[in-house]
Amino acid sequence: MSVGLIGLAVWGVAAKSSSQKVQIQVVGSPKIWVDQESFDYGNVRLGTPIFPVIRVANIGDQPLIFIEAPYIEVLAGC
Repeated sequence: MSVGLIGLAVWGVAAKSSSQKVQIQVVGSPKIWVDQESFDYGNVRLGTPIFPVIRVANIGDQPLIFIEAPYIEVLAGC
């Protein structure tokens, strides 16, 4: 699950940068923007596939580079 979300987030950055320009809001440094910080699907039956869409963009004017793992942290709630 976490690998899939990381893949989605990376894909979201690539897709966002190639298909749609974002408004620069920070000058002089990178700044990550995520459309949602969490998802609450309520009670979901075990085994039910869930496909969240995470939109991620760099709203700074400098390159956004991830240098440490985990690049994106996935937390599971009960």
